[in-house]
Amino acid sequence: MRIAIITFHRAYNYGAVLQCYALYRTLKKLGHECYVLDYWPKYFYNEYYVHRDFLLTHPPVKTFLNHFRARNIIKDRNQGFENFLKDYLELMPISIVGECVNVDGVQFDLYITGSDQVWNDRCARFDRNFFLDFPCARLKKRASYAASFGMKQIPAEKRNEYKRRLSDFAAYSVRENEGKEILSDLLGVNASVNCDPTLLLDYSEWNDITTDTVADSEPYILVYYVTKTEEVQKKANAYAKEKGCKLVILPCNMDIDVLLGKYDKPFTSELNLTASPTEFLTLFKNASYIFTNSFHGTVFSLLNHKQFCSRIQLSAKKRNDRVLNLLNQVGLISGDFNEDEFITDECVSWNQVDEKIRSMRKEGWEYLLSITDQEGINCNES
Repeated sequence: MRIAIITFHRAYNYGAVLQCYALYRTLKKLGHECYVLDYWPKYFYNEYYVHRDFLLTHPPVKTFLNHFRARNIIKDRNQGFENFLKDYLELMPISIVGECVNVDGVQFDLYITGSDQVWNDRCARFDRNFFLDFPCARLKKRASYAASFGMKQIPAEKRNEYKRRLSDFAAYSVRENEGKEILSDLLGVNASVNCDPTLLLDYSEWNDITTDTVADSEPYILVYYVTKTEEVQKKANAYAKEKGCKLVILPCNMDIDVLLGKYDKPFTSELNLTASPTEFLTLFKNASYIFTNSFHGTVFSLLNHKQFCSRIQLSAKKRNDRVLNLLNQVGLISGDFNEDEFITDECVSWNQVDEKIRSMRKEGWEYLLSITDQEGINCNES
């Protein structure tokens, strides 16, 4: 079967790129000819750090100098992502006709949208293409995998348009129970709830694409954050001093103050602003301990069997529900969890965690098998 994926592969964020790779590789393992539609809308440029326009703010001279100093960091970081896309994904060139993606005569049997917040009316600008609402897709079989609305309910004024765009999918897979409820209410369908694609691959498969270029014989504590929360850096810094380890900070957040090191330099021994996705994986593989407030930071801590601290409370009003759900699914917490952070201890049963992840992975594989009209196979086969 020839399959096309559309997702946020050009959002130069480690989780976004690696979830795309994982879904692509899984479908390839199932024996399919698979491509990622190289859809790159202009609104991605600034919002997702592919490119940063100079905005004239006060004081203008200082603003210009800050952007000038950060330009090489942005360029080097983007190049690492570009190289990853070129080396590990098969990108399908597209054209735009009106507002719609067009694959210029290439025939696909199945179009898949997801994972990530492809159905969020804000971060994806209510972009019809992420709903597979373009002619060449509507003529073929359409499905989602672990797609997210990024909200608990559809805005009333957009309800009819959501219903139109999402009607007539062959199958629906979402990543949160809220998405399942939305689709049940909107279309009367029973959607599958499936794991993030990064969990479809096991440790050995991720290890295949790590690199030795950032391997370090000196023990280090790794901090990986998406949302800036000073509590993570402070706690990691104290722990590194206690253990006599180097502290490596890897931010996904690309604010100018982060790019210039103003946010992290008071805490860190080493600030890594330009890691490629493969270097990201290697930093997780070799770390002695991990501090994170990221869902994918938590995923790769689990897959690598690392002791870790995951910050749950991102701000006064926002908690990381995806991390809470994941920790609950792998049996590390149960029921309500009201702490600001989750900290592993040395008695974690990694066999139990692995077994829970294998169960989640099996459900994801079974869903993909169902939409590609295949019989069940061993989801651990390479």
